[in-house]
Amino acid sequence: MRRDLKFLIYVPSFYGFITFTFFYVSYILGIIEYNECNNYSHFIFIISALFFFVSSFLYLKLYKNRIVNDFNFYSSLQYLDINKIKRFVFVFYSLGNIGFIMYLVKLISYFGGVSFFLGMIFSDDSKQIRIEGDNFSDSIGIQLSYFSWLAVSVSLCVIKEMKSKKIYYLFILITFFENLLFIDRTRPIWIIFTSLIAILPFVYHKINNFKIIFYSLFFMIMVYGLFSAIAILAGKDTDEKMYKGWDISPSAQSFVYYGTSSFAYFNHIIENENIDELNIDRTMYPLLKITNSLGLTEEPSSLINEFYFIPSPTNVGTFLEPFYRDGGFLYVMFAIFLHSFLLNSLGLFFLRGANPFGLYAYSNVCYVNLMAFFTPKINNFPIWLFLMIGVYFMISTKKKYKFK
Repeated sequence: MRRDLKFLIYVPSFYGFITFTFFYVSYILGIIEYNECNNYSHFIFIISALFFFVSSFLYLKLYKNRIVNDFNFYSSLQYLDINKIKRFVFVFYSLGNIGFIMYLVKLISYFGGVSFFLGMIFSDDSKQIRIEGDNFSDSIGIQLSYFSWLAVSVSLCVIKEMKSKKIYYLFILITFFENLLFIDRTRPIWIIFTSLIAILPFVYHKINNFKIIFYSLFFMIMVYGLFSAIAILAGKDTDEKMYKGWDISPSAQSFVYYGTSSFAYFNHIIENENIDELNIDRTMYPLLKITNSLGLTEEPSSLINEFYFIPSPTNVGTFLEPFYRDGGFLYVMFAIFLHSFLLNSLGLFFLRGANPFGLYAYSNVCYVNLMAFFTPKINNFPIWLFLMIGVYFMISTKKKYKFK
């Protein structure tokens, strides 16, 4: 059983349990002082963590069997047409970079030209790029840019089969640095995390519990460093304490605030917003955005929340926020079940046969739960895009297994 524990890192709900529990404990410890949280909110938070925990161990053996059976003999991906995958990779890289250029041209035009835009990047006002970029979040360019993320992950999954590896590494670096220009903390973390998770099944036999702890600590340090670096780039760093609470460094305080304010925000919603009817425009946002563009439905509610003071300003509310606003307590319970048990089942489906496109969809299922403590990702367009592409390739790809 102890040896099997390493397979927890393949269970999507385990990531939800780790991050949600860590920041919830930080929240109740008062590292950052917030308005008092009521018992109703605490109950929902505890149930969420409990469901993440229980589902992780209930699915542990299923994930172990899937990883061992599907990645023991087929890790070289010989059953797939590598040349066909290469073509898809270049198509996705092309689409992603076309989208990025479309977005960049629009943003540069908004700021008045290349020189003004470059000056903005290296100034204390670079956070305006992030703020104003939200105005283009629904643009075609932004949507196309996500295809390059998929190309990065698929490249890493099959790179051993490629002859010219350097060009793929170059594409990966270009994609990563392109996304730094968005002055957004989540984008580079999203790319790094999903790419690592997608290739993790191929190396399961090299992993042990000690290595998991070591690399997890390294990853957390890297995330903290990236978080702080982008904060400096965005002009959000400070030498003074911004929030009341424990006597920790301003940088650490900002990091903890980023991870815990969502709990206070959700509690504020519970205490001040009344839900009278079921409404799915937040949880089904991508679908309703498409139907709205076709003139079939009204414009759905924006995914950018209004700021509340708790007492400091924030506008994030854990993965629970859109479900509560759309349907109240019962819909929240469905959200908890969805993120724990249903996403675990979906992850098992995407792991079947070591399909690199399914693997990227699987890694995004893990990412949805990784970020459950901070923001809902299940209703974001890129998640829907990656899951639909994953389903398509899982169904359409013919598997011709070659046993060693």
